[in-house]
Amino acid sequence: MFEGIEFSPFEYTVSREKVKEFCYALNAEIPAENGVEFMPVGMLMFVTVQDPRPVFDKLGLSWTNTLYGGSKVLYKRPIRVGERLTGLTKVSDYKEVQSGNRKLGIFTLQTDYQDAEGHVVANEISNVIKIMNAEVSKNAAES
Repeated sequence: MFEGIEFSPFEYTVSREKVKEFCYALNAEIPAENGVEFMPVGMLMFVTVQDPRPVFDKLGLSWTNTLYGGSKVLYKRPIRVGERLTGLTKVSDYKEVQSGNRKLGIFTLQTDYQDAEGHVVANEISNVIKIMNAEVSKNAAES
């Protein structure tokens, strides 16, 4: 049904300011080695490095009917601050399950990130869960 849908590639430059903010939130230092700064593990998530609206629109998702189901990232090598990445997101799996009196649509999204030479430097697998025929309460959506 949704499996195999690919979205337009996007570009993302690893901003030192964003890395600094992320590290500040974790009370951590920017990872560095021999004067080269790197993106910290955990900072790479498709909803923060690209505009998620085209993905959400195509899949019928909104922030009022969607839950975050987690993500994992496999890094092939450290990603340098200032590096420009190209990402490509696709739906790698979709299933529907019953949960109580609600049906849930579980999307597995895979985003591959490539460096300027076209080498894949990271793979992200994220799960988003759509609550079918229901809207999450406004209070839950705001928390």
